[in-house]
Amino acid sequence: MIRHLKAMWQYSKYQAWIDCPEWHNEDAIALKLFLKSRAGARLKATLLNGVIRQQASALVSENSVDRQVGYANGFRGCVSFIESLTEVSDSEAE
Repeated sequence: MIRHLKAMWQYSKYQAWIDCPEWHNEDAIALKLFLKSRAGARLKATLLNGVIRQQASALVSENSVDRQVGYANGFRGCVSFIESLTEVSDSEAE
């Protein structure tokens, strides 16, 4: 437990917190249109390939399996987060 807290503290020295910008329906629509474009489709395929590669790496890893699985899960979560930004909010339309 102490080791994990120390690692988080060490990491926080290098990772500065920034305020998250407001995400509006126009942003979601623009991102969705981009992901439907040729370049966007290539980006989605590259991200999906990265997820699959990380998961495969975690499956065959003999060392630090927990770390590999955690990294693969985090990578998948990041891709899911990007995809979630394409959702248009009903509450903003009101």
